Amino acid sequence: MHAELAATAVRASALGDRAARLLGASGGWVEPLPEFPDAPYGLAAGGLVWVGPAPRVAHPRMVQAHIRLPLSSAVRVETGGARIWRAAGCRPA
Repeated sequence: MHAELAATAVRASALGDRAARLLGASGGWVEPLPEFPDAPYGLAAGGLVWVGPAPRVAHPRMVQAHIRLPLSSAVRVETGGARIWRAAGCRPA
C-alpha cells in the first residue's frame, strides 16, 4: 500500500489504547486528513488518531511522537517499546 513512500518512520513514545489498536491494524501507517491540513490528526486503519510531540492530556487516540506537523504525507509510526495508556475504568473499544 505504501511501498512507493520512502522508508521514513517516527518512533512513538506513548500511545492511547485505541491508537495502538488502529496502528496495529494499519501496519503502523497514519494518513493525513486532507479536509484538515493544519490539524494534528490523521487516519490509521480508517480511525482518527491525534499525532504530536506532547499532548496536554492523555487520550485513547493519541500517538505521542516527535513528528513534523502538519502531516503532508503518510507516515509510518514504530510502536515497539511505547507506553500504552488507557483511561482508568474504561473497557477497550
